[in-house]
Parts: sequence; C-alpha cells; structure tokens
Amino acid sequence: MAIDKITTPAIADDAVTNAKVSYNNNQFRNIIINGDMSIAQRGTSVTGLGNGDSGYHTVDRFNFFEGGDNSSEFTMSQSTDVPTGQGFATSFKMDCTTADASPGSGDFLFLNQKVDF
Repeated sequence: MAIDKITTPAIADDAVTNAKVSYNNNQFRNIIINGDMSIAQRGTSVTGLGNGDSGYHTVDRFNFFEGGDNSSEFTMSQSTDVPTGQGFATSFKMDCTTADASPGSGDFLFLNQKVDF
C-alpha cells in the first residue's frame, strides 16, 4: 500500500463529548507504588523469617532477602505505628526477634521494592 493511499478517519464533532474525571488527588501523591504500605494481600504479619525465606510476605511490592551465614530471625508486619500528621495509616515494620551472635562479613539482608515503569 502506498503512503498516499492512507487516510485518517474523521470523527463527527457531535460524536465527541468531554468526560469529567473525578478522583481523590491525595490518593496519588506518593509516586512509589504502595508507598503508603496500605496493601498487604499475603497477610499482615509473618514471624520467623530468616535465611532462605526470601520473597514477598506481607506488604505488597516489598521483598525480603537474607543470605550468607546469617542466623538472625525477623518478624515482618504491616503496622499502624506511623508518623503523625503525614496522612499515613500503615507502615512496614521489621523486628529482629533472634539476633545473629557473630555476624560474618558475607551476611546480608535486603529489602527491595519492585517498581514498574
């Protein structure tokens, strides 16, 4: 097909109407997905997280990973302990329930957030 044969369809003026979009603008202030920690589809609390328990456990899009020779254990939870006056109702909380008595140089813990563009 030659380029000169391509046509653009026309839409009649009376076929187009304006749409009024209404939304809570405060809901979208935080550009980090689930930055307010309000969504926890997998559960709100998990105990005994340690080496080898990597993955998403509570608050959506926040991934736990511990490695090395680390023997620490953690409780991960969606908490209502939040800063005042900021508009947040929930937070992400990690409690160390069993500390590694002698952490090695290769021990590590990651908390990652998945961000889609």
